[in-house]
Order: sequence, then structure tokens, then C-alpha cells
Amino acid sequence: VEVAVGVGGGHYAPSFTDIALKRAVAFGHMLPEYALQEAISSPEVIEEMVKRTPGAAVCYTHSTGRSKELVRRAASIIAQMGLEIR
Repeated sequence: VEVAVGVGGGHYAPSFTDIALKRAVAFGHMLPEYALQEAISSPEVIEEMVKRTPGAAVCYTHSTGRSKELVRRAASIIAQMGLEIR
């Protein structure tokens, strides 16, 4: 089973649910679109999300037009921690 975190999407994270159900992926934490701006302002929140997901190796992203840049910035912080971005 692949352990992952998710960035973007809505509160109920339907795209991450689809990934979890169709592939062998277990999501530890998810950062929804509405919380991205605040999390980027405090990168330690994003770092803590990754640290508190033992075994996380991948970050799945989901963005719409309006959130694309915020998702990219959050994913950049996560990539610096060594996770693969998908």
C-alpha cells in the first residue's frame, strides 16, 4: 500500500477518495483548497502534515483554475521534504 498526502480539492476530497478506492493508496492527511492560503502562510503546518503521516512517499494534488497556483506552492514545500508529487 502506498502512503500519501493530498493537496487541493474540496472538503470531502472526492478525487482523493477515487484514488484510494481504485489504487492501493492510503491517505494520511489532506489539505483542502479552502485551507491552502493559510497553510502556505505557515509552512510549518504543511511540514507537520507530512511528518504526521508515517511512511508518506507521495503527494497527490487536485486543483481547479483558481487554486492551481496555491496547490503548486504547497506541493513545492512538500517536494522539498522528499515526497513525489503527482
